Amino acid sequence: MLKPKIRFRGFEEKWSNKKVKEFGNIITGYTPSRNNHDLWKGNLNWISAQDLNKKYVIDTIEHINHDSANKTRILPKDSLIVTCIASIGLNALLKKEAVTNQQINGIICDKEFDKEFLYYLFVKNKESLLQSASKTAVPIISKSDFEEINYYVAKNNEQKLIGDLFANTDILIASSNKKIEKWKNIRASFISKMFPKHGRRVPELRFKGFSGEWQEYKLGEYVEFRRGSFPQPYGKKEWYDGYGAMPFVQVIDVADNMKLVDDTKQKISLQAQPMSVLAKKDQVVVTLQGSIGRVAVLQYDAYIDRTLLIFEKYNYDTNIDFFAYIIKNKFDEEAKKAPGGIIKTITKEALSSFDILMPNIEEQKAIARFLYNLDKNIECQQQKVTKLKQIKEAFLSKMFV
Repeated sequence: MLKPKIRFRGFEEKWSNKKVKEFGNIITGYTPSRNNHDLWKGNLNWISAQDLNKKYVIDTIEHINHDSANKTRILPKDSLIVTCIASIGLNALLKKEAVTNQQINGIICDKEFDKEFLYYLFVKNKESLLQSASKTAVPIISKSDFEEINYYVAKNNEQKLIGDLFANTDILIASSNKKIEKWKNIRASFISKMFPKHGRRVPELRFKGFSGEWQEYKLGEYVEFRRGSFPQPYGKKEWYDGYGAMPFVQVIDVADNMKLVDDTKQKISLQAQPMSVLAKKDQVVVTLQGSIGRVAVLQYDAYIDRTLLIFEKYNYDTNIDFFAYIIKNKFDEEAKKAPGGIIKTITKEALSSFDILMPNIEEQKAIARFLYNLDKNIECQQQKVTKLKQIKEAFLSKMFV
């Protein structure tokens, strides 16, 4: 097939088969001597694979001395770079001149090739590039082999339209991600002010009409809870799937948005269900191993693994959504106290002695509604990003040969 499935109107001709060396001048990077510290005191970007986490390279982790750099290895702004050793297929465009290490080949693009188009051409062909690498302990594509790789490309005017389309899509994705971060920061700010700080019983920020101190309880006094369960040993095939299988929730199934994933990684069989613990829709769970302190309000009935705790019966009038925020906030506080900010382990017994502060039920509902709306806004933005990424992937597969 010499034509893409989807094209801009007015383009009918076949794409041309080109070798990578025809895209422009190809330069392999180098690493200055680590023994000469003066070489590493400068402001010229020195790029390694760990700098290739974004489309554009603006600044790097390490820099070298511009004056002592090998001038023949300096790539100008707008060069395309591609990793060809180890992490093969990572690529980026330079926003300023730079030197790469020897894992990376740089392409100083000729004028007949649109740099944005070439960037997305390599994004689309990352897997095929990896397959062309040597099957050694450290995969490698030599410079000579890299130069001889063939790709089909459009003429420059069609390249420009395709490159601009994907570049604009990435701009939309980046803009939506910024909005998500903004809303997350707003949410974090409100949570820090709407829940009493350590040692206090009154929050800094409250809705009109609410006053007085929040009531302190021991968690074990406030609510009854239990760990999930699963028949042993794990991995026994009869414990999974089959007729009547139900969702089986493990730590990995608790998402960041205080919900479960839409579809759990595993299903528990009818045979295993009597030996496990069923949690009902709208019950709260928290993870006690691995990523400790992840909280979810169940949006469907599910069997729960022993690495999670289920809150079952409340001894006081409680809004479930608010209680989930209380548990999440409590674990966040505990993480701040832990070395490195990570809770290594926590037992059901230790959890029983946790102090929690609760307002009256009406204030619980008001706070829960407010935070729910913030979370809904974040979720809508995240869904927008997911949709844009899906559209981008679909067009990548159909707008290139």
